[in-house]
Amino acid sequence: MRHCILLLFLSLSICSELRAQPDIDSLAQLGVCTPHGFTIPSILGLPRSKGLEVFQERIPNYDLNSQFTETDSTFNNAIRRTKSWSARLRIPVVNKDYFKFIVGFKYYQQEFAFEQPVLEGNPFHSSIEDKPLRSMGLSLYSVHSFIGNKYLAFRGTLRLNGDFETGTIRSHQKTSFTGLYGIKQHRYKTWGFGVSYSNSFGRSSVYPVFFLKHRYRPKWAVELLLPLSARLLYRPNEKNNLYVETKLEGDNYNINLDGFSEVPLYLEKADVKAMFTYEHEVYDFFWVSASGGYRWNINFDVSDSDAFFDRAFNLGNSDNLAISNTIGGAPFFRFGIFLVPPKKWLEE
Repeated sequence: MRHCILLLFLSLSICSELRAQPDIDSLAQLGVCTPHGFTIPSILGLPRSKGLEVFQERIPNYDLNSQFTETDSTFNNAIRRTKSWSARLRIPVVNKDYFKFIVGFKYYQQEFAFEQPVLEGNPFHSSIEDKPLRSMGLSLYSVHSFIGNKYLAFRGTLRLNGDFETGTIRSHQKTSFTGLYGIKQHRYKTWGFGVSYSNSFGRSSVYPVFFLKHRYRPKWAVELLLPLSARLLYRPNEKNNLYVETKLEGDNYNINLDGFSEVPLYLEKADVKAMFTYEHEVYDFFWVSASGGYRWNINFDVSDSDAFFDRAFNLGNSDNLAISNTIGGAPFFRFGIFLVPPKKWLEE
């Protein structure tokens, strides 16, 4: 099914490119393409892209209610603090007018600390307190520009997710893929659509994607990647960025619950976050950031399968559900540092 959707998407893109070639000189004057006619996917006026990024996030004081499906037992506990940190690196490999290729690496870790000691017979709470959730992965990004105002963008990711207590590398393996067809309208606006396969909702899902980047005022811009994120940017000057943002953050983790299941289970984790972010340039390529907002959890269940066909087409069916969890909302705070390309590199 995924392959059919992708082939249809690529076919539509190719058919579009077989149409009559546009007026290259006119498009170049609008900032849509290079003098040679290749589409410029990026828009002017946005902050420089991040090369290396490190941040830490804390979520204090919220409740976790867990109901075990087989035993029909329920446990309630207050989580005193959730602490997570992440490191991400992006390295450009090819940077041509017609083709760009980037390699990315990411490490993520999240730890839970409960207010009271975990009761006996509650392996899930014991597991997430004793063993942090980890994710490490490799991402590949590519952009192919056509003659005129169209382009294709792809991202593929291979990750290892879980508590890494037991199991094989394959059992921790997760993949995601996104393909986008973009249209550049002028130097301050680009938009497009595509399809994505990922665990952003906590389980394997295929869903359509719409994106938009538009700088509609000298200091204001909007960036959409629906249904995953939407953010408004205010840029008073080149040294400061202010964001108001709503985003979905989720993934799927292989976990081992001693005494509860002899086989690995899968934690489906997805949060919606509304946040305010401030970024400040300390020195040319070195920036700091601070974020604050509120988090709503939409999925924290544990299932016995992460297969796409087992979970994607059984919405409302609890056959795969091992533990049903309910998490209370809570504020969160995030602090980070990141590096961007020096200005002189962009001027060359």
